[in-house]
Amino acid sequence: MKLEQKLKKMTPKEKASEMFNKFFNLYPNQDAQFIAIECCLISVNELIESHLLLTTTHDKEPTIRCKRYWQEVKEEIEALYKP
Repeated sequence: MKLEQKLKKMTPKEKASEMFNKFFNLYPNQDAQFIAIECCLISVNELIESHLLLTTTHDKEPTIRCKRYWQEVKEEIEALYKP
C-alpha cells in the first residue's frame, strides 16, 4: 500500500494523536507531555523537509499533497500543548 493511501485513512488530527501517544508512552514522568510533543514536532519537521527535497526529483502533485498533510499534522500537534 502506498504512503498516500495510508495517509488517506487517518485525518491529520488522528495522526497527530497517534504520534503523540507513541512518544508519550516512552517517558512515564511528569514531563512526558512536553517531551512527546517536542519529539512529534521534530519528526514532522523532518518529514516536511524531506518532502521539500522530493519535489525536485519526483512528481510534484502527490508530494505537495503529502507535505500539506504533514503541515496539518504539525498544526494538530501544536494544538495539543497550549502553555
